[in-house]
Amino acid sequence: MPLSLADLRTVTADLPPRILIYGPEKMGKTTLAAEFPAPVFLQTERGESAGLQIISFGHLTSFAAVLDALGALASEEHAFKSVVVDSLSELQKLVWAEVCTRNNWQSIEQPGYGKGYTEADYIWRELIDALNWLRVERGMMVILIAHAEIDRFDDPETASYSRYAIDLHKRAEAMVKREVDAILLVKKDVTIQT
Repeated sequence: MPLSLADLRTVTADLPPRILIYGPEKMGKTTLAAEFPAPVFLQTERGESAGLQIISFGHLTSFAAVLDALGALASEEHAFKSVVVDSLSELQKLVWAEVCTRNNWQSIEQPGYGKGYTEADYIWRELIDALNWLRVERGMMVILIAHAEIDRFDDPETASYSRYAIDLHKRAEAMVKREVDAILLVKKDVTIQT
């Protein structure tokens, strides 16, 4: 039966948000993430400020360890309301190492023509699926932290300029951007005085 205007309904978003926070080093991304409700950190780097206390699985040095931590959050009882990945920029190295291990490659570039980065999509998808499961089944907010890099943008309508970009491979960046509900850039305000 075809749809009609009588089939229209009001829907309300009832899932917690997925937020990507990125910016230059030492801007307070981790400190900001620590302010979200009952956060637990998946640290792939040690980015916390001196004196900042967070609850963490410790420094995770392999993709398998990241999946183990996500599995613990999925299967064990806890009171955490937010999961924070700190940072995606460092996690990317673990993703690439996992791709190389699974394919018996010496480097992500070994298969040539960008095929290693294409294969990494499957590993990123495993991570995103696990985070989305926590969001849907456990009601957890997902906070992703990434570093920023300066990127040249060639705008076809105006002059080219430099801008902050997420420090991820373009394929991973596009995948992550599609999955989040908000992308926040944390940087210093700049005021020019004459």
